[in-house]
Amino acid sequence: MQVATSGAVGRIVAASLAELRVECFELEGAPPLGALVAVAEQNPAVYGVVSSVTTEGVDPSRPVSPHGTADEDLGTVLSRNPHLPVLLRTTQRWSSASRRVAPCATICLTLRRA
Repeated sequence: MQVATSGAVGRIVAASLAELRVECFELEGAPPLGALVAVAEQNPAVYGVVSSVTTEGVDPSRPVSPHGTADEDLGTVLSRNPHLPVLLRTTQRWSSASRRVAPCATICLTLRRA
C-alpha cells in the first residue's frame, strides 16, 4: 500500500492516551470523518482516526448567529462578513492515539491511500 500525505492541517491543543484534540489552521481544513491521521513530529509515529469535527465560536460567552440567506453560498457569506473566520474555529478529535503526545508542539497530517 502506498500512502500519500495531504500536509499539515492543525496543531494539537489537548492530548490524552485515548484521544487528541486538534485545532485546524483553516475553518474548512479538517480531514473527513474516519480519515487516518498521523502526528508529523512524533517518533515513533502516532496515528489516529478522525472521530469528530466541530466548528464553533472562539468565545463561549458569545453565541454564534447565522449569517446570510438560504440561497447564499459560503463564499458569499464570508466575503460579506470578513470577521467570521476570526470569531470561529474548527477542531477535530482523533480516537485511538497510540501513546501520549505533548499539546501545541505537533503538526498533524492526513494520510490516504494513493
